[in-house]
Amino acid sequence: MKTYILSGITRDLILKLASKARLPAKETSISLDDLFAADKIWVTGSSKEIFPIIKLDEKKVGDGKVGPIWHKIVQMYEDIKLKPRQKEKVFGGAASLL
Repeated sequence: MKTYILSGITRDLILKLASKARLPAKETSISLDDLFAADKIWVTGSSKEIFPIIKLDEKKVGDGKVGPIWHKIVQMYEDIKLKPRQKEKVFGGAASLL
């Protein structure tokens, strides 16, 4: 399977936070049709951190609003940024990813 997803610190952290919150998360290839049919889309990166996509090609994604799961993950992410000890709970041991 060919992939164009770059491994990244923020992406890895979000996947771990989703797992910790018992939220289903998986990495898989998707088609453009799948993307346009999505209820919610986020992108992650060092500069934007966790960025919700509410429009794609001038069309609303889902209801065009940020959803509760995004808010939950962002809160968990912010908690880790503000409380470095939280990283140990997510990563097991002293971690310094942020």
